[in-house]
Amino acid sequence: MKKILKYIRMKKILFILLILQLSVGIYLLTLSSTIIIEKFDKLNKFNSLFNYEKTYLMKAESIKNQQNGDGYWNIRKLSELEKKFDNLKSESIINSTKVYFSIPLLIDGIDNNIMDKYKKLQNNSPKEFFQYTSKIIINYDFAKDYNVKMKAGRWFKKLDFNSEYKEIPIVLGSDYEKNIKVGQRFKKIVLTTDTSSMILKTKEIEVEFVVIGIMEKNSIGSLLTKNNFIENYVYSDSLVLIPTVSGIDDLSFGVSMNDMGIFVEINNVYDLDKVQSLLNNEIKGTGLNITAYPLFNEYTLIKNNFFKDYQNYLILGIILLTISVVGVICVTLG
Repeated sequence: MKKILKYIRMKKILFILLILQLSVGIYLLTLSSTIIIEKFDKLNKFNSLFNYEKTYLMKAESIKNQQNGDGYWNIRKLSELEKKFDNLKSESIINSTKVYFSIPLLIDGIDNNIMDKYKKLQNNSPKEFFQYTSKIIINYDFAKDYNVKMKAGRWFKKLDFNSEYKEIPIVLGSDYEKNIKVGQRFKKIVLTTDTSSMILKTKEIEVEFVVIGIMEKNSIGSLLTKNNFIENYVYSDSLVLIPTVSGIDDLSFGVSMNDMGIFVEINNVYDLDKVQSLLNNEIKGTGLNITAYPLFNEYTLIKNNFFKDYQNYLILGIILLTISVVGVICVTLG
């Protein structure tokens, strides 16, 4: 034993390098394990939100060299497409249309209770702050397909999406459970289009948000961006879910189509052109065109890149670990 210790002291620098190499090898193996767990979790969560093989993100985009109509007028026209989608569902051409859209809506009484760790992001990183604390509009197709565990109260039911806009049910993330209880109400003034007037104008109306439930931790996440959904999907317990409300433009089906888009699951890929043609025919004169982006492409790309990164880290980690172990044995044996 004394001889071994003496030998180690003589070869101190070599041993330090071998131990460092061993540490790097173990770190890379640990990192590869972390990557696979994190990426698999994101892929599985995304797959639970949408049937990526048959789902397309459909959104209204400006046509080059054509003048767009007024923003609120366009939103109203796009909201009318919800009935067209219902007809396509009844004909079994599409399976579902899911709204899952983050909006910058401030609600006093709720925003006052955002956790301090997120409040610090408000000035330093507004985009991150919005992503972790946003209000997310969802429609009934999304609510019925997504199984959420509730800590208190209940999840949305069909009647919640047909309620009068004077009283709007909402579901909160678990970060709010200490200070906000099921049944609490929060008033808010919102803008919407005055449909009683022949001239397009907006009007203020007062609505009341009613808390009907609080979700368990890590129940849902925020997508935020219009692309790279899987990479940018983050869990947050400070999100607020709000049902679509046809009487309020900023909470409507149309506002989602006009911005991020809606997720449409088509039963047969050959019907995609037919669906787009029908929708674009309905919005002629708006200067907009409905474009479809397949989720399958992004899902496959992310999945392939993920496996490639994982394999690279894993192989490099194993090589370094093997060299380190062999080195330590050789030095020890002299």
